[in-house]
Amino acid sequence: MRDMPYERASDLSPSTLIREWRGTCSGKHLLLQALLSELGLRVRLMIATYLYSWQGPGPVPRALAQLLAPGPVPDVHNFLEVQALGVWLPLDATFPKPAAAIGFPVNDEFVPGVAQRVACSEPYTAWPVPPDVALDAYKAGVLAKFCGADLPRREAFIAALTAWSDAAMPRERP
Repeated sequence: MRDMPYERASDLSPSTLIREWRGTCSGKHLLLQALLSELGLRVRLMIATYLYSWQGPGPVPRALAQLLAPGPVPDVHNFLEVQALGVWLPLDATFPKPAAAIGFPVNDEFVPGVAQRVACSEPYTAWPVPPDVALDAYKAGVLAKFCGADLPRREAFIAALTAWSDAAMPRERP
């Protein structure tokens, strides 16, 4: 699942992600939450707010530079926490393995009891998504509140980031 291309699917349902073989942090983690829950693991979907700033390697790609010129882009990210030995630890399958070569945080493997790097800039603030809400509506509310007037710049940035990363990484389908 981690190695699905980072790209928005037409909706967040697990079957859509599998059929279209693409997803962003939201869809990938909803699918992973369902699979890990089915295996009997305790998982919770997390939401984080942070300010995206380029973390390399190298200079900011031209496709993103203009959108980052006014400063970091406010963003909202989803990942999971898995309970192991009574402790909640982050699990993040956002970016496919080839994304590491272009500077994105990629976790090589899931090891129960070992925290993974969360794919958002530090510092971030995270909390569990209430289990009785639809993620898309909940995230839209958090985006509107956290991004405010920067929401159009955030949307443009996500589109540019997706296009740039798609061009910079080879697509592989298992």
